[in-house]
Amino acid sequence: MSDPPHESVGPDTAVDESRLEELIVEAQTALPGELPALANRCAAVLGLDAR
Repeated sequence: MSDPPHESVGPDTAVDESRLEELIVEAQTALPGELPALANRCAAVLGLDAR
């Protein structure tokens, strides 16, 4: 089965992929109490943080 097509990402929606990768690595060893802050940082990198 093939991957669904991805919408193009414009300059205003660019994701810092290296930072996101760092957060994913961090998530692999995070303690349960650290997960909410980690989720917030991931959301910020993806542009999903509340402003």
